[in-house]
Amino acid sequence: MRRSTGLSGRRTNPAVVWLAAAALFAAVFVVFGEVRSFGFLDYDDGDYILRNLHLREGSAIERLRWAFTAFHAANWHPLTWISFMVDGSLFGLDPGWYHVENLLLHGLNTVLLLGLLVRLTGSVGKSVLVASLFALHPLRAESVAWVTERKGLLMALFTFLALHAYVFYVRRRTLDRYLAVLILVAGALLAKPQAVALPLLLLILDWWPLGRIKEGAPPAAWAVVVREKAPLFLMAGILTVLTVAAQRQAGAVASLEGFPVGERLACAVVAPVAYLGKTLWPVRLAPAYPIVSPVSWEIAGAVLVLMGITTIAVRFRRTQPWLSAGWLGFLVLLAPVSNLFQTGGQALADRYTYLPHLLLFTGAVWSGVWFLRNTPRIRAAAAVVILVVAVALSVAACRQTGFWRDDLTLFSHAVAVTQGNWKMHYNLGNTFERLGREEEAEGQYRLALEARPAYPEALNNLGALHGRRGETGLAESLFNRAVSIQPGYGPGWFNLGFQSEQAGDLGGALKQYGRAAALQPDAAEPRVRMGRIFARQGRWEEASAFCREALRLDPGSAGAAACLREASHLPENDAR
Repeated sequence: MRRSTGLSGRRTNPAVVWLAAAALFAAVFVVFGEVRSFGFLDYDDGDYILRNLHLREGSAIERLRWAFTAFHAANWHPLTWISFMVDGSLFGLDPGWYHVENLLLHGLNTVLLLGLLVRLTGSVGKSVLVASLFALHPLRAESVAWVTERKGLLMALFTFLALHAYVFYVRRRTLDRYLAVLILVAGALLAKPQAVALPLLLLILDWWPLGRIKEGAPPAAWAVVVREKAPLFLMAGILTVLTVAAQRQAGAVASLEGFPVGERLACAVVAPVAYLGKTLWPVRLAPAYPIVSPVSWEIAGAVLVLMGITTIAVRFRRTQPWLSAGWLGFLVLLAPVSNLFQTGGQALADRYTYLPHLLLFTGAVWSGVWFLRNTPRIRAAAAVVILVVAVALSVAACRQTGFWRDDLTLFSHAVAVTQGNWKMHYNLGNTFERLGREEEAEGQYRLALEARPAYPEALNNLGALHGRRGETGLAESLFNRAVSIQPGYGPGWFNLGFQSEQAGDLGGALKQYGRAAALQPDAAEPRVRMGRIFARQGRWEEASAFCREALRLDPGSAGAAACLREASHLPENDAR
């Protein structure tokens, strides 16, 4: 069989590479395969898929237009929306198939990574080791088991394809190959904003392993490789602006008052070291980790670790360029999700390591082999240790995946392994409430508020619990606190409207429902309540308009159908 030659000049046996790729693809299904029986989670899956009617209603043109223009769920990632639209057309709302697609994407990403490393370096053994660590690490569980994180898998898919295309371009720099790189990088950017670091990643690969830029190269050589990345930097800049706009519209960007620059810098320094720690010792993993201002010793320790690794990488940049490339690439790919630009409420997230691990593992494996190059006995012992570690990581990954089975399992585990995790306490409270365990739900909401007193969602849900118990005064005060903290919080205004309606203040209820409807353009319930109030007042045209709009937003809503019957004076079964 003909052997292929990588950029390094080393020849490889394609049969061995394909066999290793098949084994890794199968290993992904063995380790993470149980996700096929998992359901959707009350952790963004609702906003992304279950309650997102734009994925399933309207013409294909209308849905595509929405995908490219909407800032839904505080993000702009049209390719991710299109992926879910296709899933909805093929599988409806069967969660098993969505999970299977995540599995397939992760397996394909692993195969693409293996092929990329072999093509770049010609080393099959080291490439297999890196791909194995990437594929089977416990930090992958979140990316594979959480349907919403399809965006990260798609981003990685287009990133790996773009890197393959870039290798072709470097071999022969033609316009068609360059356009292929542009299109594939654009695909990664359209899947998830973290891809804005890809132009810098290509520059790092120009250093190693492509060798296009070497130390001491004249400025003209640098100018060439930087200039050819200019369109990529432009695309990344545009996406950054769109992402900031989407996050600001949803109120997901932390203000400088709430999260000062000094704290951001401190958290940004500690975060890479925390990710290193989770990589080396992947235990007590959770879907999100709360922001906690690091103390002085943590900051000092993180600075020492970062400086120490950086010093080593610089010191060995000539003999081990993979070390400096891997370390710098790890930091660069983490930068877009660092705490310098803080969105959401998490300090860290396991899913953020998906691409950065590529560079980190590559640098570590190549450096380890280099240090052991003249010690065959130690290398043999190291191979046994590596095998044991790989098995241990696979078992840990399988166990971690099991925690994503359902809401109760996931959120119960999260609050058990973290402290002050307000988001996870809130989600667990939601889960208890859906299960009818209201006392336990109230306890979780109060724990969330202890950790984060200015938390409108927890205030709102706690108020709703008190409202159902007839404690209207306490409920109203909690709703008012929620909307005073976040004036753009629609559910708080809706509940205030309901309180006013129950008290007979229909004028006040209409104002508050109207505000809720304006803040929640896809929500049917505020429009149902307004339609019913207008019907009670004999304002039939206004009532009919709001009820029809509610039925359009939620065709299966019994409340919207009843509202339309009231507005149209129709018998029980005649409303459409």
